[in-house]
Amino acid sequence: MNNIRKFFCDMENKFLDALYVEHIKCLGCGKDLKNLNIFDVCDKCKKEIEFNNNRICAKCGKNVYGLSNYCFNCKNTPRHFDKASAPFLYTGLIKKLIRKFKYKNSPYLATTFAKVLAQEYIKSDFDVDYVVPIPMHKDKLRKRGYNQSELLAREFCKIVGLPLVVNYLIKTIDVDTQTHKTRDEREKLGEIYKVIDKKFFVGKKVLIIDDVITTGATLDACAEVLGASKVYGLAIAHSKSKIRQISTPNILLNKKFSTKIIS
Repeated sequence: MNNIRKFFCDMENKFLDALYVEHIKCLGCGKDLKNLNIFDVCDKCKKEIEFNNNRICAKCGKNVYGLSNYCFNCKNTPRHFDKASAPFLYTGLIKKLIRKFKYKNSPYLATTFAKVLAQEYIKSDFDVDYVVPIPMHKDKLRKRGYNQSELLAREFCKIVGLPLVVNYLIKTIDVDTQTHKTRDEREKLGEIYKVIDKKFFVGKKVLIIDDVITTGATLDACAEVLGASKVYGLAIAHSKSKIRQISTPNILLNKKFSTKIIS
């Protein structure tokens, strides 16, 4: 009798485990998540996330201070892209998770980040024909094993139903990560990206996906060689502005919608 009771108790527990999907972990602290959310973090860790939801540059989406419409870089540098956006600032937990995503063999984080990017895209006024990830040089790709921007773009396209274009925009020269370069060095990136078929993007509206926007120089270099009619940028996070400016009011940025991959 006890064995029968134990059997049914075990079956009930297995059923409840399947029903409530226990043991989903917080990406920040690793504890079980009691309440599921788009960020896949617990309430405590969510407090470590800095959202990019205050005043932002009307061009690149960087946070700005005072009454300026544009950040320092966009105010002083002509841009080849039309507009860019990022839901987070590259600080705290988000910085930690992005670095884990890129350098600690954690491609699974693309799923969570893509959900947040999809939400950001729906809020935007971007009208898009194709999605293109920032390319990675073949040597670095061989070493890392994956291009985090491409993984992110693939998951993003599954959610929003936009066509993903890969292998048309390539990186021809391997350079160090931008986060360790000066602003002047970052501006000299126009020669390291190449489009395989220059006619492909003519007259098209393209959304470029990246992990972090620093000065916008990489996005701008890619936008310049694409030759598209419109180029937008979407990234997980934007580097935090440290320059306080004063000028004129900002604009707030609103979307519609399965998926094919062109390579």
